[in-house]
Amino acid sequence: MNDISCGNTDYQKYLIEENDYTYYQDRLILNTNLILINPNEETEFYGVLVGNVVDKIISTKDVQGAKDIIELKNHKFYILVENDAKFSETLFVQMMMKFDKTHQSISTGDIHLIKYNQERDNFLVDKDLRKYETVDRPHCTDLTTLRINETISPWLHNLFAFNTEQYKNPYEKLDNTNFDHYVMVSSGWLWAWLLESNNWNPKESYLTLYNIDGPALTYVTNLVHYWSPWDQSFVDFATTNEMCKSIMIKAGLIEPEDDHTTIKEESKQHLQNMLDHEMLRWAKIENSDDPKIGYEVFLRFFRKWQWAEANGKLSIANLNIMSDNLLTKKLSTLCNGRAFWFVSNIFASYGSRMWSGGSKDIELQFFEDFKKRLNKNDVVHGSLPLSELLDNENKIHSVKKPIEIK
Repeated sequence: MNDISCGNTDYQKYLIEENDYTYYQDRLILNTNLILINPNEETEFYGVLVGNVVDKIISTKDVQGAKDIIELKNHKFYILVENDAKFSETLFVQMMMKFDKTHQSISTGDIHLIKYNQERDNFLVDKDLRKYETVDRPHCTDLTTLRINETISPWLHNLFAFNTEQYKNPYEKLDNTNFDHYVMVSSGWLWAWLLESNNWNPKESYLTLYNIDGPALTYVTNLVHYWSPWDQSFVDFATTNEMCKSIMIKAGLIEPEDDHTTIKEESKQHLQNMLDHEMLRWAKIENSDDPKIGYEVFLRFFRKWQWAEANGKLSIANLNIMSDNLLTKKLSTLCNGRAFWFVSNIFASYGSRMWSGGSKDIELQFFEDFKKRLNKNDVVHGSLPLSELLDNENKIHSVKKPIEIK
């Protein structure tokens, strides 16, 4: 995995087929306990922000308390944070990678990663890892401001132009793949890939794109209105179209030069790398590994998307499906026939963990309440919280699969 090299964004999490990012994410989510030692309020809040990338978070008064927790051996890995050191998901992933290379407990000096069966005080200290402390971590100048911004509007200006999820065809697991209405969260291009994978015909199946974040909806609307992918590259459009450029800069996906107008060449290269990677995913629809084939498939979809928009077969919904129960039910009622709902990782995100107060039980309840708003025979797909018997006890974890509403 290459270093993060532009602004404050970890681009490697968008190139997951080329690296082991998801492998280490799964290890964190399933097998890792984050222990905050004598944390202040700010550190505790940042703990909640990364709560969706570890299995459990515990605060303790001192190091001995942390050692007592490790002695219970309820997790395979433990990350200890001392002295209110800064941390991020990217830092945790990098520490896991370092652990696998050295098979030793890893430390930045104040943050320590250890396996349950290793010595507690014998760390390999790598202070170079500290460069990952603030990657994709919201900046805090005032704790009240941070709490309000991240709790009330956690996805504001947090544009996902590309996806951090693996692209897998969910329709293979369904007996009936005919849908009259697609209701898709407008995150990255996975929603579009899912449509094309099921041979979406906009003349027969209606499309609704929804998002909690208004700028994210503006971004996709701007794309279908003003971008011609036959005549202009994505990088050129994203860095010259004022609306698109402004949204991407605020999201930290591209970085301007000192003139605040011209986009840095490094940012352009990152965008191109992500688009090339995206086209490899689209090529799989035609069982190909050729990105040129992928772009042809993408253009085929884009033409249909344009037709849907021009002929009134596309609607946009600024909607929070976790808390807007009334509006979610209203949208479900307005759907034409059987609907396919793509929710991505909304119910397993830092936003859901924030609103649940760190409780997986409440996250599961969010999802159960959401399902009640849908119609019989609808299908919901994404990273879905489910309670299953694991290791002789009921555990709530995320499963990527489609579920039909009974």
